[in-house]
Amino acid sequence: MKYDIFHMISVRLLECLTPIMWKMDVMSVGEGPLSKKVPPVIVR
Repeated sequence: MKYDIFHMISVRLLECLTPIMWKMDVMSVGEGPLSKKVPPVIVR
């Protein structure tokens, strides 16, 4: 049970962090390292 709860929390954190990373990437307009380092798994 504890593992399932931890897994759900980590998934929620990823869902919250992904749009923040997108906003930072958009602000940097491709000049920042984020645009090159974001893995294709997050880009859906």
